[in-house]
Amino acid sequence: MVPNPLGLPAPDVVWQVLRVTGFALLFLTTLLGVLVLFERFARERDQERQQIKWVAVGALQQIRPNVQVETEKIPMPTIGQPTAGKK
Repeated sequence: MVPNPLGLPAPDVVWQVLRVTGFALLFLTTLLGVLVLFERFARERDQERQQIKWVAVGALQQIRPNVQVETEKIPMPTIGQPTAGKK
């Protein structure tokens, strides 16, 4: 993250409010978009439903790598791995 891209002095509170507001707007609009897709899926018929399914598959393929990268950061023991303190 760039500390201050404009070079203007601003209190940290302003940046915190902008970050929280931006995240909240992003979350709400994403949720609204998903709800609209569900509503359209329930209303439409054969061909339109198939098109909505393709949009959902494309969206999931965009999300999956991000989730995979985040979960790889979590240390997970493997089967047969010795536990700490035991020989």
